[in-house]
Amino acid sequence: MSVCSKCGFDEYWATQTLSHIDLRRRLSELDAIISSLTSQLLSLPPEITAEIFLHCLPSGTCVEPSLSAAPLLLTQICRQWRQIALDTPGLWSSLQITNEENQEISIELVSLWLSRSGTLPLDINFHWWDESRAGSAIVAGISFASRWRDIELALPLTSFAHLDLRMVSMPNLRTLVVRQLYSLQNDAVSRTLELIPAPSLRDLKLFTFPDVKVNAPWVQLTSLTLARVDIRDGLLVLGGCTNLLHFEVSTTGNITGVTDTLILHSLVTLACHFGRSGSDSILEHLTLPRLLHLRVAAFSDTSHVTIFKDFIHRSTCSLQSLAVVAKEQMSPETLLECLRCAPASVFELELLGRDEYSKFPVGTFSTLNPDLVLPHLKTIHLRGGGSTVDGEYQSLVGMVRARRDRDPVMLERLACEFYCSEVRLNSPSVLQLAQLKALAAPSPIRPQMSLTVAIMTPATKKTEIVYEIQLSNERLQSVTN
Repeated sequence: MSVCSKCGFDEYWATQTLSHIDLRRRLSELDAIISSLTSQLLSLPPEITAEIFLHCLPSGTCVEPSLSAAPLLLTQICRQWRQIALDTPGLWSSLQITNEENQEISIELVSLWLSRSGTLPLDINFHWWDESRAGSAIVAGISFASRWRDIELALPLTSFAHLDLRMVSMPNLRTLVVRQLYSLQNDAVSRTLELIPAPSLRDLKLFTFPDVKVNAPWVQLTSLTLARVDIRDGLLVLGGCTNLLHFEVSTTGNITGVTDTLILHSLVTLACHFGRSGSDSILEHLTLPRLLHLRVAAFSDTSHVTIFKDFIHRSTCSLQSLAVVAKEQMSPETLLECLRCAPASVFELELLGRDEYSKFPVGTFSTLNPDLVLPHLKTIHLRGGGSTVDGEYQSLVGMVRARRDRDPVMLERLACEFYCSEVRLNSPSVLQLAQLKALAAPSPIRPQMSLTVAIMTPATKKTEIVYEIQLSNERLQSVTN
């Protein structure tokens, strides 16, 4: 290899040196381009930058602290962005804290985060499992209670002693969800949760509260959820909820010798169940003349039909939607009796199995014939075990055809969800269900019907593979969530 007589470099090193020079020049050009772009972003007025930052937050949920997401990520870019982020209260007015087992959460970080929110109302989702540190965490949260707006608290039972709101004013509080978490400690001491004064509170949800007494401004509530409440306590609370619009409840216990019913003139939505063996159903004790939407769970036998029939007759309501969550032992005959009791005003029906393993008994779909029940249905939603698909397919098609061939056509939407242990696109179940598309297609005598058929199978612990049939598609699509 020849050597240059002037500099002593051979040809290889001369070529490498020229390449390095060219690379440095290119890097300088790219650096100039990046600098020009960065300078444009940094030249924006702080108010505009702050508004852009607000759109980086997740929509509809509280913000979970993460160094890889806003707002903490925005504080790591440069000094100017960090200052703008810290000076923007809207970035810090929402917080989700989940203190699971073996997970350390800094209470000081929680206080610092919320202090950056200025005077804005606060939305907080607070799940705290660590009983040893729950008291300090609750006290830190209560210091901001005057600015609480939409709050969800999930705490061990032993921690409710620290949730002392008796002397706390909560003028902004509009939604409160309180859950009692499993506790390792045996604490039979009764607790009282004071929610007065809270003049803006409209939505209250209480889950699993057998040992906690709640004092709340019941008269101003428009939405209430009570989970596993003693039926006597539930009715006592309802008596003070004169402006309630939406009520969801699961009850325990029974009332013997009481035949009086409670009349709620404002309630439009009710979700309840028929209780376990030996317990009463709250339907036996309610009269709801303005009820529009009803969801009933644990429907199984003819005694429930009697309760349901008496409730509908007593309330004389113009019901619009009905959802029935059936037990597996519920027969088609019982379902037919139930639906015959429902007023003809119902135009939306949901028939749901208890879970993905619940099967619809043979003959279930035949009970939905429009000549038998609910002739004005516009929407039908079915959900159950996948073995239903093969055994009841012809009954399903026959029911849909009967409703689509009526004059005028009422059925506008059919949604089916069937769970199977394994699904293939060429399986008989899928190929059969695809034939429903023909019934959904428009014709000279009937309009187009919205049709969705989903066959779902658990692919992993957190993943489902969904096969959907829709009128706009020429073939089955596989969608992975």
